[in-house]
Amino acid sequence: MVFARDLDDHLARLAKELDTIVASNKVNGKAFFAFLSAAPDSLPPALEKLAADKSLQIPLTIPMNPKEIPEKFKLPEDAHVMVVLYEKKAVTQVLAYKKADFNAKAVDAIVAAAKKHAKL
Repeated sequence: MVFARDLDDHLARLAKELDTIVASNKVNGKAFFAFLSAAPDSLPPALEKLAADKSLQIPLTIPMNPKEIPEKFKLPEDAHVMVVLYEKKAVTQVLAYKKADFNAKAVDAIVAAAKKHAKL
């Protein structure tokens, strides 16, 4: 699960990388993005474009009640991106990044953790 406050170039790269991991691991590979933007009405066209441009199969979603998600999943208020890795309904790892810390290096760390998790 990837929770993100807004779409940016690093998230676009992360979506493509995770999509590739999921496609190569049909047994242990499932993922989705949930965007928790303050302006959710502007996101659908951007998400549709991203999915088309990158040929993504991974779901890019906008929750119906995005304000409820941070409390339900205990997301840090200052997290721009939070990745939850889980197996058999148990959380195995959580990676959270503030906006200033979410960069190419953070994407690389998430991809490495996802590959390890998927046993690739």
